[in-house]
Amino acid sequence: MRRRLWATAATRLIVGRVAKLNHRFLMAFPSVSNQPSNAICRKLGFTILGETSSEYPPKSGLTMRCNIWRLSLPVASGQSTKRLLETTLHTNLVS
Repeated sequence: MRRRLWATAATRLIVGRVAKLNHRFLMAFPSVSNQPSNAICRKLGFTILGETSSEYPPKSGLTMRCNIWRLSLPVASGQSTKRLLETTLHTNLVS
């Protein structure tokens, strides 16, 4: 149940923010060791492209290994984008 809540919150965040933008992809960079975040990316339909190293927190001098996740966004505008995203992400959550 707890995982489902996080995935649902992630879905709402994605739909609410991305529907207003005109981008082709949404990227995510969770730590390779952050299993819950990686599971949410997988469940929401993101595709894993590989791994990379990134300084995190910024200007800290610390390096974190990150997975590179990409979600292809529907090509539409305004409310139709929001509906397409809701449908796509909801389908991925329940399957």
